[in-house]
Amino acid sequence: MSNKAFTLVEVLVVLAIKLIIILLIIPLGYSNLTKTKMDVFFDELKSDVDLVQSQNFRTNDFYELTFNPNSYKLIKNSTNELIKERSYPENVTVETRVFQSIIYQKNGTFKTPGRVIFNEGKKRKHELIFPFGKGGFYIVSS
Repeated sequence: MSNKAFTLVEVLVVLAIKLIIILLIIPLGYSNLTKTKMDVFFDELKSDVDLVQSQNFRTNDFYELTFNPNSYKLIKNSTNELIKERSYPENVTVETRVFQSIIYQKNGTFKTPGRVIFNEGKKRKHELIFPFGKGGFYIVSS
C-alpha cells in the first residue's frame, strides 16, 4: 500500500510561499491604483482643455479654464457662468506661478502660453506645458 499524501511540512512550505507572493503583490497593485487616479485626472483635464478650444473656435462665447489651489474651473467668460469645477486628486498640489488660466484665441492657439505644475506629494511631479503657437499641451512627469 503506497501513501500518496503530502506531509504537514510540505503543505506549510507551499502556504508560506503563497503568502510571501501575495504580500509582495499587494503594494505593487496599490501604487498602480494611485497612478491610475492621476491618469484619469489628466484624461479629464485634456478633455476639458479640448472643450475650451473647440468652444472658442466655434462660438463667440469665450471659455476659460482657471487653476486654483484645490481645483480647476471651466468658466464661460461672457456670462461668468461656472460650467464645471473639478477637484485635484488627493495629496496633489498645484503651482501656477504666472500662468493661471487657459484661454484660446479664435484661431485655436493659446492666448498666453505657460506651464502648470502638479505635485503628487513628494514622490512625483507633472508639468503641463502649453507652448507658444500651439493649440495643445503635453505632460512631462518626473
